[in-house]
Order: sequence, then C-alpha cells, then structure tokens
Amino acid sequence: MAHLFESGLFVGQPAWHGLGVLLDNAPSAEDALKISGLDWQVKQMPLKTRLSVDDIDTAIESHVANVRSSDNTILGIVGKGYKPLNNADIFAFIDTFVKNDVLTIDAAGSLKNGKTVWLLCKLKNMTRDIVSGDAVNSYFLVTNGHDGFRSCEVKFTDIRVVCNNTLVISDKDIGLKMRHTAKMDISAISDVVNFASKQFDITTEKYKQLVKKGFTSTSIVKLCKDLFYDQKTELTDRQIKNLTDKVESITRLVETGQGSDISAIKGTNWALYNAVTEYLNFEASGKADDRVTSLWLGKNKDISNQCLDILLAA
Repeated sequence: MAHLFESGLFVGQPAWHGLGVLLDNAPSAEDALKISGLDWQVKQMPLKTRLSVDDIDTAIESHVANVRSSDNTILGIVGKGYKPLNNADIFAFIDTFVKNDVLTIDAAGSLKNGKTVWLLCKLKNMTRDIVSGDAVNSYFLVTNGHDGFRSCEVKFTDIRVVCNNTLVISDKDIGLKMRHTAKMDISAISDVVNFASKQFDITTEKYKQLVKKGFTSTSIVKLCKDLFYDQKTELTDRQIKNLTDKVESITRLVETGQGSDISAIKGTNWALYNAVTEYLNFEASGKADDRVTSLWLGKNKDISNQCLDILLAA
C-alpha cells in the first residue's frame, strides 16, 4: 500500500497509486469532505510528563497535542498559540466558489495519517491552448498541516490535458501561506482565486515562449546536470551513471512521451519541459506517492520550477 496516502477521492481519472475513491463527477464540498475521509476535527489536548517512576504527573503548560477526533491519533505537538484550521472550515469556504460555478473539486485527501491534508480544485473556463491540440488547465492546490510543521498554503498549478502532467507549482509571492495563529484569516483564499485568470495568462505565455525555442542533445545533458546535481562539486562515478540514466529517460520521453506526437512542439523547449515534468510525475526514483507528494510539496516542485526558469532563459 502507498505509505504516504491515507484516504482520498479523485474525479475522472484514478490516482497515481490506484487508491482512494474514484468519482465520475465532481462532488459538492460537503460530499467531498466525507468521501475523502476528511470529516474529522483536530482537538487540542493537554500534555503531562512524569520525570521518574515514582513522581506525579506534571503539566506541560507551553504545548498541547493536536489529536484527530475520529481515532485519537496524535498528529503533532504544538505551542499553545497554535490555532488549528479544521478540514471542514476549508471545505465550507471552498463551497462558496463551487456553488457560484467558479471551480470544481477535482481531488482531496489525507497524507501521513492526517498530518497533511490537501484539496485540488479545477478552475472553470481556465483552459488555454499552448499550440493547437495541446491544452493546459488551471488548478489551485490547498495544503494544510496539522502536525505543527506545515502552514496552510494555496498555490496555482497547471495540468497538461494530453498527459495529465502536473506542471509548474507557483512559489514566492504567487499564492498564499497562512500560519496557524489567531490572526489566520481563511477568507484570504478569495484573493488567490480572484487573481487566478491573470496568473494563468502569465504562465501560459511562458509556455508559449518555450515553443519558440529549440534544444540539442547537449542541452539535455546540461539541463539534467543543472537540475539534479550540485554544480560546485565534481560528480562521482555513481552520480555520472545516474545522470546518464536520467538523460536517457528524458530523451526517450521527448521522443515518445505523452503528447510528443504533436508536430508543432517537436524539438522545442516546450517538449523538453514536458519530458522533464513527465519524468518527475511518473518515472523519478521512489514510490509513486512519494513522487507526487514531492512534486506538490517538496524537492520535485522546486526542480520543475527551476526547469521552467532555465528553459525560458535559454
């Protein structure tokens, strides 16, 4: 069983690991909360310690435990100032946009036994052709941590229709990050949604720029070195072997990957970018759920964004 994934729902296409509930149609926010297995609360419980076997319990005043209401799983130890953002509150807020026909819920679920939850929403009327027959849809991804280590974050992401590749995940000043404090205001998500169309147009223009630029076999090698290895140190024999494997995989995906048969993109940096993202989505080392989690929340997200920057500057 995929060891990061706990529960979830997916609309239209099965998940990367084949787990979770597959739906034919997008659910309401209320139904999505239940079907995805996120219909539980985070309750905060006091902490005590016993300094020796014969000692009495001593209260720890500075911290509390975040505990899942459904099964009393301890999600994390947090400071007294930590304010939980419950799953139901996120879904209830998103429900306004669902009912106003702004977006649909495409996927949602729990990772790491509830320590991280996520919600992927597809923005309606947000499809752009990079070239004829090669469309990209706009989404935004909400992730929230209950373990004390992850803020609530809202970021744009694009998914290429022809291959279901997750492309760039927005970073820096694009999107929203909210810490779990008393000042947390979930209504700030509205600002992100309202900015979606403008941001999507900016990003798709970058993709179209990639179509105008070509690559060589030498540039694939250099790209892989820049993306996957520290340029300040000399590669070991093992790293050279791994680099060769990556170059071969990405070269193959450029030539035979999903969407590679679209004539207008052959030999372009757009084709190369999608080969890299397909590699990160489906072939990079590690288990499938590790790859996708990394692509959304970790190292592979940074690699995808860096790849776009490098190819735009080429």
